[in-house]
Amino acid sequence: MKVLHIDRNSFYGGEGASVNLTNLWKIFKPNVEVPKQYGANRDWNIDLVPKFIMSNGKLVKILLKTKVAKYLEWKCKKEFILFS
Repeated sequence: MKVLHIDRNSFYGGEGASVNLTNLWKIFKPNVEVPKQYGANRDWNIDLVPKFIMSNGKLVKILLKTKVAKYLEWKCKKEFILFS
């Protein structure tokens, strides 16, 4: 099977995409190089729309009941930083 994906962006996902440093800079700071102090491009994956699942919500209960949760990676967050 072959799939042709036509998108004006160099990354997949539209407004809800997760991008690396290079694509983040292309979106918000065009024509500026990514500073070397941030390290390797592959070390970063930035969500353009953060995705959080509240620990006591209905979605978590459904994921646990259907045993889908074992295929997910769960992490507790110490802080949340939002740039707007």
